[in-house]
Amino acid sequence: LTKAFEPFYDLWNSADMWLNNKETWTFGPFEALDSEAVEQEVSSLLRNLTKSGKAFDKMGLSSVNVIADTIKKEVDEFKPKVPIIVALRNAGMRERHWEELANNLNITFPLKEELTLQSLIDLDLLGSIEKVEKTAEKAAKEFGIETALDKMEAAWEPVILFVEMYKETGTSILKGVDEYMALLDEHITMTQAMAFSAFKGPFEERIDNWNNSLATVSEVIDEWIVLQR
Repeated sequence: LTKAFEPFYDLWNSADMWLNNKETWTFGPFEALDSEAVEQEVSSLLRNLTKSGKAFDKMGLSSVNVIADTIKKEVDEFKPKVPIIVALRNAGMRERHWEELANNLNITFPLKEELTLQSLIDLDLLGSIEKVEKTAEKAAKEFGIETALDKMEAAWEPVILFVEMYKETGTSILKGVDEYMALLDEHITMTQAMAFSAFKGPFEERIDNWNNSLATVSEVIDEWIVLQR
């Protein structure tokens, strides 16, 4: 019974998902769209509708299959719009990327609160999808650098330098140096790699400052250990 009911469940569940989402995806606030969720749901809809359609064919239920075909046709028409959502809703998109895209395409985007997928379609972004994806890729690469810098800085917040009295000498020594130096070496290597990235532009000064800070700390600890020995 479960197996026999499955095509009907797939059809009506897909119909419900599509009818509940298509207006929101198309005319709702663009900034509220979850690109990953939209992409997964569209793929799931097409997969389930194709599967149930084949089952109805085998069962000779052509009238039911008309419904499956109708919904699948609507989803098929929507599918080419998904790359716009995936590209422009990536976490790295900043105001500078929107401005760059507007200049490249010689268009003016609506205000953020008025921006919808349909408004982007009306600006013929589908016809310029390669330029859209190129800008989005740049934004994603820059976001990777920004995220890596944030993670490195955060990694040092809990690090405490342990300085303890050494025997009866009346002086102190730095302990746990290997742990500090391992983290320093790792971060210096990562930062130097960023300095050679083609996407470092917006963060060049921040990268240089961070690299200088790491180099200074490394040099200080090296001198400290030499003196300590």
